[in-house]
Amino acid sequence: AGNSSAAYAALVCYPQSSLGAVARWFHLELGARAGGRSRVFLDADSLATLDQLVGVVRDQVEAVVVLVDDLVWCDLWCAAQITTAVFAEVKVILVLVDKFDSVDLDF
Repeated sequence: AGNSSAAYAALVCYPQSSLGAVARWFHLELGARAGGRSRVFLDADSLATLDQLVGVVRDQVEAVVVLVDDLVWCDLWCAAQITTAVFAEVKVILVLVDKFDSVDLDF
């Protein structure tokens, strides 16, 4: 189960096709609050296979932070991370990410 002696305070789970940039920003922000970016795992930085990712979730994190949009539930990698976390009794934290069509700079 996830614990305080884990190598990572958190792992950021996200659908790469839609939230890659948001995940990078979230990684930087969460790292500033978790004792440094090295305490927050982001698969884009250091991962080769799904098997490796599942091992990290199972054995090396305190919590999995899931960035949730419409595509997260259809993403194989996210499904594997969430399922592994639940079975390994690692805390799962959902962060709802709103989508927007445009930014009104004349607010």
